[in-house]
Amino acid sequence: MGSGVFLVFGIVARRGAAAGFRFDPVPQAMVITGIVVAFAASALAVALILRLSEESSRVTLDPEAWTKPDSGDAK
Repeated sequence: MGSGVFLVFGIVARRGAAAGFRFDPVPQAMVITGIVVAFAASALAVALILRLSEESSRVTLDPEAWTKPDSGDAK
């Protein structure tokens, strides 16, 4: 979905050109900002998953998995 939004802003930048520019710089700035934010969110998610794995030796978001006893063969 994020990539689709970036593509739409790219089209808006091309069609919305004003004042003699080839492209409108505002949507381009929004696309670049969106890419940076998406990358930062992905890096945060990876860091949280690594921390979860380190603390619990389980990498799951299944609530049932947290209530089951550990079989001891997770590592």
